[in-house]
Amino acid sequence: MDEVRNSNFEPSWWHVVFVPRPLKHWFDIFTPRWCRHVFAFGYSQASNSWIVIDPAHGKTHLMIYKDDDFTEVLAKYCDDDCVILQIKGQKTHVLRHRLFQTCSTVVARVIGIGGNSLTPHVLAKTLRLHNAKVKRDPNNVYQNKSPRRRS
Repeated sequence: MDEVRNSNFEPSWWHVVFVPRPLKHWFDIFTPRWCRHVFAFGYSQASNSWIVIDPAHGKTHLMIYKDDDFTEVLAKYCDDDCVILQIKGQKTHVLRHRLFQTCSTVVARVIGIGGNSLTPHVLAKTLRLHNAKVKRDPNNVYQNKSPRRRS
């Protein structure tokens, strides 16, 4: 039996999507409104499909979509205020200890970013240090280093 390596299907570029939302959970007080949730998607050339990782509250969703369906799916997951950053997938070793698992720690591990990204806001700062490209920031919250409003 031939072994299929995960890296063959892993996207080389990831899009990290920061989703705004009002206060919903107790831990939302630790992040600004513009980045209370985060998920990631990337295109896999080997499978000719889009891979979406959405670590929702209580369950991580892994979804695979063909090109034709993806625009419609992205519109469902990403509203007009979402911030999207693009970063090349990293091959670095990521710390394996998982004391806390949040949406941002799952996304950080998937894209290969090490560090202590417990909240989406910290992940956004970490991505800035890794020279992530801004693909979409309609309200300039990422580019202007948004004030920490907790509305």
